Amino acid sequence: MTAAGVSASILAGGKSTRFGSDKALFAYRGKALIELVIDVLKNIFSEIVIIADVESRFSHLGYPVFSDLYPDIGPICGIYTALYHSKTEHVFVVASDMPFLSGDLVRYMISCSDGYDVIVPCIRGYYEPLHAIYSKNCLNPVLDRIKNNDRMIFSFYNEVRVRKIGEDEVGRFAHGNDIFKNINSRHDAL
Repeated sequence: MTAAGVSASILAGGKSTRFGSDKALFAYRGKALIELVIDVLKNIFSEIVIIADVESRFSHLGYPVFSDLYPDIGPICGIYTALYHSKTEHVFVVASDMPFLSGDLVRYMISCSDGYDVIVPCIRGYYEPLHAIYSKNCLNPVLDRIKNNDRMIFSFYNEVRVRKIGEDEVGRFAHGNDIFKNINSRHDAL
């Protein structure tokens, strides 16, 4: 599959309680965290949307913004909302607070997506579900989790076709796990 068949959605709906202010708009290395994510994605995807709790917070960025279809559920609802609004069959979903993205890794994940519903890095036995590609075949399993108040993103993975991107594959594009590092506190931003 090529990037033309995949869109990107940035999840920016978190409450930033540990951070103390709007984390996605926090200036890090001269730009808002979400802008650092956009800088990588705009070189790969022709369609980028933002999923947020309040649409107006990100309207200045010039990308479509959609509110969570089921507010206050967490990232699993962001994935559902991204898939629901997507014009493409597959969506690369990423958190707005991950400024160390590797465009080459994202492109590699796209190249591995044919025949799969979830393409997700798995590092030391742990999934990176907010740096993953999801197909529209995930809509119903995700909605079932939302309706059952099951917020664990990977809880539906056993119902769909999953392609794990292993540590050896990730290692071709980045050293260590910094590309998955998210900024949760001001201390993380140092």
